[in-house]
Amino acid sequence: MRALANVVSVNRRGYFETLRLYTRSQRRRLDDGRVVPWIGENLNPFTGEWLARERKRRKLNFTGRGDHYNHTGYFDLIITGLYGLRARADDTVEVNPLLPPATSDWFCLDRVP
Repeated sequence: MRALANVVSVNRRGYFETLRLYTRSQRRRLDDGRVVPWIGENLNPFTGEWLARERKRRKLNFTGRGDHYNHTGYFDLIITGLYGLRARADDTVEVNPLLPPATSDWFCLDRVP
């Protein structure tokens, strides 16, 4: 029980604000100097390969990321945390969102079995 003393409880508003801060902090500076929102989870539309992994393999201007940088981690925070869809061992999808009231009118996830 001693290890549980370090667990911090986060309410819906705290989760939402922390995720918003993280999302807004993800930026990329383009060659023309503009700064745009960017989270490195892009797929090559022609090959289906993760662009970050492809860049690392080719060693083209790639610094500071590992092989599996942020591929699903960000969306796991959205799907299982913010919108609260969690698979259970009994083949049930539990819905328990951390989304605060009046912050989103709807959301859609296609092909959730």
